[in-house]
Amino acid sequence: MFDDPLFLRLQRGLEPTRRALALEQRVRELVADLAMLVDAPRTFDPSASTRLFRISAPEFVSVTVGSRVFKALLDLAPACRLQIVHLSDDEAREQLRRSSLDLAIGRFVSAEGSPFKRQHFYDDEFCVVARQGNVLAPQRMSAAAYQRLVHVFAEADSEISRNDSSTDMDGLKFMVVPHWLTALAIVADSDFIATCPRRLAESQKDTLGLKIYPLPFEAEQIRVSMLTLQDSRDPATKWLSELLQTSVDQAAVKVSAPRAKKRIRL
Repeated sequence: MFDDPLFLRLQRGLEPTRRALALEQRVRELVADLAMLVDAPRTFDPSASTRLFRISAPEFVSVTVGSRVFKALLDLAPACRLQIVHLSDDEAREQLRRSSLDLAIGRFVSAEGSPFKRQHFYDDEFCVVARQGNVLAPQRMSAAAYQRLVHVFAEADSEISRNDSSTDMDGLKFMVVPHWLTALAIVADSDFIATCPRRLAESQKDTLGLKIYPLPFEAEQIRVSMLTLQDSRDPATKWLSELLQTSVDQAAVKVSAPRAKKRIRL
């Protein structure tokens, strides 16, 4: 390119040619300019951005906070768009690695360290729901009543955690559907019951006419986290994560944990 070897290999090492010495100052200036370009702080103006945000979240999360997030986007970033997809833990991590997602929300159990950064999003608990007017449902959900009634369970990969194990279903009458919202719709139109996250049940209680019971046994807490790339310096992703955290805090529902008599994992 320069029609010059630039460096000569001598016994004592490499020695620059006159051409290389003549280029030195300009090369130093170019490297400095490049460093300033790379290290320049990036900014994000939500009011002017037309960005498409793509996040992964379980249905029980997107139903609970989705409307608040989108309303906030319309107010603060009217030209931005939002896409929420339901992915398993492994799929979400892989798409984050490939930058196909801005961030992922879920019940991640093994995402510590590089290349991911995990932050607490919110905690929830399981509850039991039946429709108002279900003549088979008791005033108080006992372990015996829970065993007797017909159940609807959700088991999509995006909805459950790797740590979950199936409820002891010996003797239970049940059906399995992919998502909890489907389970709640079935419960609202039948005398069945469902076991689901409490925040989801609270958000749909009035719309679907549901009655909420504490579990008649102890279950592990639902710990929901937000996952981003550890080395991400994207100000738009940081802004979105703060918006999501504000939205979930506003949607918080205060619940009291049921007293445990029998431990069972869901």
